[in-house]
Amino acid sequence: MRTFLTLLFATSFCLVQVQAQKPKPAFWLGKTTGKLPALSYGLGEDRLGGTKIGYIDSNVLLKVVDSTKDLYAVQLSKYHSAYIEKAYVKPDSITRLKPFYLTSSFLAKGDTLYDLVQIRMEENLPYKSWMEIEPARIMVDLYGVQTNTNWITQLKTLKEVKNLYYNQVEDDVVRVTIELKHQQHWGYSIGYKGKSLVIQVRRQPVLPDLKKMVIAIDAGHGGNNSGAESSKYHAVEKEYTLLFAKALEKNLKKLGV
Repeated sequence: MRTFLTLLFATSFCLVQVQAQKPKPAFWLGKTTGKLPALSYGLGEDRLGGTKIGYIDSNVLLKVVDSTKDLYAVQLSKYHSAYIEKAYVKPDSITRLKPFYLTSSFLAKGDTLYDLVQIRMEENLPYKSWMEIEPARIMVDLYGVQTNTNWITQLKTLKEVKNLYYNQVEDDVVRVTIELKHQQHWGYSIGYKGKSLVIQVRRQPVLPDLKKMVIAIDAGHGGNNSGAESSKYHAVEKEYTLLFAKALEKNLKKLGV
């Protein structure tokens, strides 16, 4: 009987040890949710939040590798990571991470209002986009993906997009370049439609006349947000930014805007 109890105790002890030593998962998968989820470069903060990589769409697959009090650390690719507020991530227990993801065909076309660039993907993966000047172009980095694009179709309906091409800049990062016909940027939006990442490019107005445009002037501070204050003269930033904004409004009205 004593031998049996000793054996039972030893077996139970081993099971407890095995369970205690079971490693935690190296990562888990989640998807972005909510309005305007943003990726940040690091943990730094100021009154506007940390330095942002950019905003991304909802329902984008993320590989969560760590966390702080309010942020998740996510692995974008082998050499790139980012942080995102926990409120903008929901766990995804259905999706299974593939060893690699591929791009498919590219399509650039115009409709009645915009030029559209569509990048076919296997999964809604993270991305970063930005604008460059001289030459004017829109740049998009796709993370965690390898190129398998054999077809880039550019239709004659395009009015703002001049050229479209890509480069595999890292083993798992594809960079897409959208060259524009005009030097002045007029804005763009980016997001997923199904499994395609769609960049909607605004066109230059037929007559780029200030008098035919609506111009919004934002002073930048107001209410309880007074901004900086001079230690010597006690000048408040929000008061001066408002003065500058009103002066600009006055000059624009003189021009007939």
